[in-house]
Amino acid sequence: MNSLQFDLGLAVEHTDAVFAYSMVYPYLDNVLDDAGTSETEKLALVAKLKAWLEGAEQSTDTPREEKLRDLVKLIERRYARPDFPGVYQSLLAIYNAQVKSLLQQRVAASPAPEDILAISLEKGGTSVLADGYLVAGRLEPADEDFFFGFGTFLQLADDLQDIAEDARCGHRTLFSRQAGRAPLDGQAVKLGRYLAAVLERAGPGATARRSALCDAIGSGLSLMFLESVGKHPEYFSGSLVRRSKQAFPVRFSYLRKLRRRLGEQLPPGRNRLSDLDSGLVALMALSSRAFALD
Repeated sequence: MNSLQFDLGLAVEHTDAVFAYSMVYPYLDNVLDDAGTSETEKLALVAKLKAWLEGAEQSTDTPREEKLRDLVKLIERRYARPDFPGVYQSLLAIYNAQVKSLLQQRVAASPAPEDILAISLEKGGTSVLADGYLVAGRLEPADEDFFFGFGTFLQLADDLQDIAEDARCGHRTLFSRQAGRAPLDGQAVKLGRYLAAVLERAGPGATARRSALCDAIGSGLSLMFLESVGKHPEYFSGSLVRRSKQAFPVRFSYLRKLRRRLGEQLPPGRNRLSDLDSGLVALMALSSRAFALD
């Protein structure tokens, strides 16, 4: 969200709306990803969230619900509904995508690959679109297009990083559904091409700020693709693993050691190592960008 503030020429700062949106979906995801919580309980919680986003009153019955309601109130204080309808439309859009993703994970469901892809694109795209509305209040159509595209490949890149965990938990993604059946080289290459296409689409008429952001995105996600191959070599062909090793700025064995050492210093928590991977790769991207500028 700070990157989008920079992109839009806004002050790069913390706001209550930025904080609220940054916390709503971790709280919600902790429930949706909890195998010990029934689907009925999950759907009941997201139904209440939908009501709050629509401006309707719903009682809160648990501390988690109370926190979610308070976070929505923070957004409402910054963006009055009559003046900023796009803010709440974007929040409802990601809500709808979350529900579709939840229903897709049903044991009896057998979604086709194109349906899995469609939901992944919707979920990722609406997430960053809402980021944009929460920092700006209003967006131009070109900004909506770029932010949605940005979100789609962030979602797919995250799915690529989390192949093993998603496969173990039974979460259906474009990558986990084929994990272990055949090398995922084709999907990884397509993802790289898709990233290039989204960034190229943003090129014509882009401001200097957006061009700089696109450069940083391209560098960071290219490294993330390579790191994902090195992290899960069992899902890719030997030739792709070798090429990824050669293109990565450090040895994958060093990255594993660094991940392990830093992970030992973190308190226990779900997905902390996954977040750590993203942070390490982002740091490398920023460092390589700084060296290039020097």
